[in-house]
Amino acid sequence: MGNPRAGSSPAFGTNIFMPEKSPAFFILREKMKSFMNLEDSKWTELIDRLWKKDVTIWSNDENVKKTIANRLGWLDIHLKFESFKKPIFDFLKKLKEKGVTDAVLLGMGGSSLCPYMWSKIFGHLPKYPTFYVLDTTDPSEIKKIESKLNLDTTLFIVASKSGTTIEPNSLYKYFYNLVSKRSKHPNNHFVAITDEGTPLARLAIDENFLALFINPKDIGGRYSALSFFGLVPATVMGIEVEVMIKNAKIMIEKCKREAKENPAAKLAFFITENLKKGRDKFTFLISEKIFPFALWVEQLLAESTGKDGKGVIPVVGEPLGHPYEYGDDRFFIKISYNNDQTLKSVDNFPIFSINIKEIYELAGEFFRWEMATAMISHFIGINPFDEPNVIESKKNTSMLLERFKKNGKIDETLGEKDDEGFRFVASSNIDLSKDLKIALKSFFSDIKKGDYVGLLAYLPYEEKIETGAIQFREIVRKKKHCATVFGFGPRYLHSTGQQHKGGPPTGRFIILTREEKNMVEIPKEDFSFWHLQFAQAVGDFRALEAKGRKVIHIHLPVNFFQGFELFLEKVKEVLEI
Repeated sequence: MGNPRAGSSPAFGTNIFMPEKSPAFFILREKMKSFMNLEDSKWTELIDRLWKKDVTIWSNDENVKKTIANRLGWLDIHLKFESFKKPIFDFLKKLKEKGVTDAVLLGMGGSSLCPYMWSKIFGHLPKYPTFYVLDTTDPSEIKKIESKLNLDTTLFIVASKSGTTIEPNSLYKYFYNLVSKRSKHPNNHFVAITDEGTPLARLAIDENFLALFINPKDIGGRYSALSFFGLVPATVMGIEVEVMIKNAKIMIEKCKREAKENPAAKLAFFITENLKKGRDKFTFLISEKIFPFALWVEQLLAESTGKDGKGVIPVVGEPLGHPYEYGDDRFFIKISYNNDQTLKSVDNFPIFSINIKEIYELAGEFFRWEMATAMISHFIGINPFDEPNVIESKKNTSMLLERFKKNGKIDETLGEKDDEGFRFVASSNIDLSKDLKIALKSFFSDIKKGDYVGLLAYLPYEEKIETGAIQFREIVRKKKHCATVFGFGPRYLHSTGQQHKGGPPTGRFIILTREEKNMVEIPKEDFSFWHLQFAQAVGDFRALEAKGRKVIHIHLPVNFFQGFELFLEKVKEVLEI
């Protein structure tokens, strides 16, 4: 990295790098020096107020303060660990007696991203069930997971804080129906994790599920990684929860220290100082081994800070480019595993480095990032514990599904198929041509400094799609010098969707859907998983358009792989690659 200087704290495995040639380095170096010497007491004061659960950190509104007061349970999660362990280990003993071979978590967002992370990092551990996370309504993905299961010995974990989330509830209906055809006691195949008194909790009691884990009500979904939502799935897949808890406790104790020795405060300071200078695209460079951790952080930052036109915009999974491709709205986080020497950096940009020496340290990182996010939110003046714009897409989806039940149609705005099988509709602030290439040209034509482009794919989790998304992001960044983000739908609705609609109004989005022959019916519903997924895409399109975002919804033909490749070719032509 050129000639970096580091302000480091070896005890935390953390370094803060600023390239010396960057003008920003000299500005930030002075502020960092002040911070490290605690000449500005606001940070230590903030740490003290945070541990006292002072809700006025984020708001003085009486109603908001009441809501926030019921969302700070993550701060004393370490006091709950002992009470968590007995029911978890008792449950594990019961599972071993039952001979469970497969386990599937049905959940979205904060209920799924932590288990997804652990399952991808650890893989299948010997003598424990093969673990899957199903956080989609895509029919092909559902059938793909189903084909891998021995339903006679499969456990399903239904996870939802509210107990009303449409995706896991629909998936529960689907798999319960399948299991009930093979077992006299289908209830013994299901476990629920939820809050007290939710519809899911009542269902688990009424149907006599194998187990019901009631999570502390004062812990929000994206802050729940160290609660039952994270610990129960980790236990099922064979991860050593005692070691997780030990690492979490170590970090929690460090986060009680004064600012100059506090890993959360150091991270929060770095981010807030960059935000002050107009840098809001927080770009992740992370070792492949622990890449899924970035998806967890992406949701935490985006959904917590992306509101009131403000926020940190996490850029995850974008391949490393040449320095000239990046705008001055960028700053970087480098998270390496075991001093990964293959992980490259970018010259002349602010960068914060963390080294993870051992996988279980990620349990501590959950807390560091939660606390840092709470601090960042204080300084930018938002409430990190709500998600006011998420409901907009949900309402649209519900309305569209109700309309479908009445007249059999979800969206009548998509144009007719063109010669290549594409249908599309563009927001009113895009050229209303019936030619997709002209619409795309309008979409890309006026990208300004600080803008970013998002590709949102309501498609199966296929490697070809992910590879194509990387190509798309490289093309756009190279030609437009702007940040790019990517998300599978509906997963992103529970992760970055809040930020797309409520954060800085600098994003523009392309939504991809596709035709599907096998729509996969949902038992006791008048619509299929395909109809649900399509309604979610259309619902989000309308919510984004209502917020004034530039957005195109492109409906791919049945052969969506070929359609996706044709879409990429059109983007290359439009951008003259």
